[in-house]
Amino acid sequence: MLIENISRYNFEDTLKLFEEGLLKRGWSTLHIHNLHEILKNKGYEVIPVKVYEVCKASYSVKLLQNSNTRHISCMMPCRVSIYLSDDGEVRISRMDAKSMSGNMEGLAQEMMGLSFSEMEDLIAPLVK
Repeated sequence: MLIENISRYNFEDTLKLFEEGLLKRGWSTLHIHNLHEILKNKGYEVIPVKVYEVCKASYSVKLLQNSNTRHISCMMPCRVSIYLSDDGEVRISRMDAKSMSGNMEGLAQEMMGLSFSEMEDLIAPLVK
């Protein structure tokens, strides 16, 4: 259900390259959750974790305009997490939307597959 890879870059470079890749491919960043900062403000310490909520409008609109696929909105926007592991490696995780789309049909399967493929192409140069 989830995919996790080790980045070939340090934390800051991974974030920067991921954000640049989103822009180049026409994805929008809707929000970045700085989980470590949120928890720090509540008195807890964890190592850096950033969760990106991203969207490609041309894919999303096709799903949201159709009442037969609107239920997929509970999986939107796409989320990608970039974080440090305990051993100091930078990791990138996300849902395995391709596997999930195997249980769908038609437009839902097509849009999930396209989103997954494009995100994997964006992430591929960042990982070992």
